[in-house]
Amino acid sequence: MADRGRFAEQLRDARAEFDAPVTGVLSLLALADADSEEKTGTVAPTLALVQALGDAGVEAPLWCATQGAVTTGGSDPLAHPAQAQVWGLGQVAALEHPDRWGGLVDLPEQLDERGAAHLRAVLAAAHGGEDQVAIRAAGVLARRLTRAAGSSGTGWQPRGTVLITGGTGALGAHVARWAAENGADHLVLASRRGGEAAPGAAALGDELAALGVTATFAACDVSDPESVRSLVAEHPRLTAVVHTAGSLDDGVLDHLTADRLDHVLRPKVTAAALLDRCTRHLDLDAFVLFSSAAATFGNEGQANYAAANAHLDALAQQRQALGLPATSVAWGPGRTPVWRRGTRRRSSCTAAGSPRCPRTSRSPRWPRPSATALRP
Repeated sequence: MADRGRFAEQLRDARAEFDAPVTGVLSLLALADADSEEKTGTVAPTLALVQALGDAGVEAPLWCATQGAVTTGGSDPLAHPAQAQVWGLGQVAALEHPDRWGGLVDLPEQLDERGAAHLRAVLAAAHGGEDQVAIRAAGVLARRLTRAAGSSGTGWQPRGTVLITGGTGALGAHVARWAAENGADHLVLASRRGGEAAPGAAALGDELAALGVTATFAACDVSDPESVRSLVAEHPRLTAVVHTAGSLDDGVLDHLTADRLDHVLRPKVTAAALLDRCTRHLDLDAFVLFSSAAATFGNEGQANYAAANAHLDALAQQRQALGLPATSVAWGPGRTPVWRRGTRRRSSCTAAGSPRCPRTSRSPRWPRPSATALRP
């Protein structure tokens, strides 16, 4: 388990032993304990390290390495979406601690001598250079936000039974109305408290009934494996899943704890992973994840939220590479959809030379109707 105090003590001991200034730190923490990443959150040790470096007075830039957390194209599938949490946290660390942030580097499955040389070059580069890169056989690729090609398909037309998590919340209710107006016959609205206990559920049910749609309010903790398995088993004819459930627990990096990480990761990340796993046998038309632009651009005070949503974006990319439906909607301030992975704008690693992704404490907006953003 990641321990801020233990890390800080080890850092102080290392500085005393070598009696030399620390010029850089490379973290491989994201690569450890891959088998348990869904349970604990891969980002927790990295958070503890960022905090411990400050506690120990280490001002050297921190570089965080991942492996298979990003994709560089169709021939390079994203293997470990949980490690993308570190990329989300890194966007915020760069904003909150620019003086001691180095960057993010994704390593190949096998780091050969040539790859190691590339890694040394990245770490030795002057401050202000590329700080989000992937090392592959082709060389060092830099991350860019690009306009993706339009979908060649007809888009998602809601039909049959659609599952919406966080179904009685503001976002879930908005999606429910939209799905009802666009062809869904039956909506399964999942929330922790279910229909009768959820505020506004009765009125929402009446509104949906007036549109000719049957609404089932299901009490379900979507971060609990057995609850999700049971929910899917009760509705074997699901045609789509829309995951809007989530939770906030904002705070600057120095004040975050493992519990505060878990509070945000469980309803977003754990739930998304369960929904992905438990619906693989279904022929879904759509698998929609509500994400945030904070995962791409960063937002001060939201490292846990950025980490969770970076995982959702990566999960969508992984599903797409497997031929499964997946859309990740990155919402900006005021719940404006900023881009949609795979259909509007996407983040990937490409050859250096094009304009870099902006990092800002306020995510930019592209004004567009929120409801229509759900459809290609």
